[in-house]
Order: sequence, then C-alpha cells, then structure tokens
Amino acid sequence: MYFIEKIMRIFYPKKKFKTIYNQQNIDECEHIFLPVDSSKVYLACTKCGKVIKNPE
Repeated sequence: MYFIEKIMRIFYPKKKFKTIYNQQNIDECEHIFLPVDSSKVYLACTKCGKVIKNPE
C-alpha cells in the first residue's frame, strides 16, 4: 500500500488552495457556528472560518 501511495503522489501532486480572507467579508457574514472538536470549546463559522471561544 505504501508503494502505491508514493507512486500516486508522483503522478498526482497535491493541489494547494489559497484562501484569501477579507475583514469586510468576515464582518458582513451571517455566521453559523459549529464546534471544531469534541470538547466544544471553540466554534468556527461554516461560511467564513472565523473562530471564537464558546460563550457558554
């Protein structure tokens, strides 16, 4: 399995996505926050990616 993964990485390199965050877009976003991990300490917006600490 390891060899197959190595061969696949040679022929299909990983694509890099650049996300540009603009402060104005974040301020105008209608945030929908979901927990980032199972402890639910931090929440992230599903639309813009803004991270906050859970107020509860």
